[in-house]
Amino acid sequence: MPNSQPSNAVTAIVGDDAYWEKAVERMTELTRAGTLTWDVVDATKAQMSSVGEVIAAYDARYDNKIVRFLEAEPPLPMPGSVTAMLHDLAQSPTLYGLPGAPARKRQSVYSLALIDVNGAPLFAFPKNVELIELLAAIKYQIAGIESFVNALFAAA
Repeated sequence: MPNSQPSNAVTAIVGDDAYWEKAVERMTELTRAGTLTWDVVDATKAQMSSVGEVIAAYDARYDNKIVRFLEAEPPLPMPGSVTAMLHDLAQSPTLYGLPGAPARKRQSVYSLALIDVNGAPLFAFPKNVELIELLAAIKYQIAGIESFVNALFAAA
């Protein structure tokens, strides 16, 4: 009788958050080592879903696949809605409704996906805390910080 239990790989893919965190950690390691190299993508053409307004987009190729990382600002609630008022209260309870109140703040959201050659998503990685570290490694690589710092020390 065949084993009715799913394989460890299938189980990991379906619901193990640690599996996805380790996958993103590995991408971060490869990015820092320069094995996984990222390119800036036109954010206006990189929209994959309704994640909000894309403010930065990066693509990398690995194992004949294209990986896309998006940094976006989620859409604000409709002005005047209960959600918008609660958002404003949370941001500045003493200034709600007064002239000169601070603008609403939005925290970036991150999206990591495998895409096809046309930019259509094939698979979205589950959200996890490691995405922030990957973004930091991507920005470090794109900006050329390592070579800049090395040049600073070489000039001394």
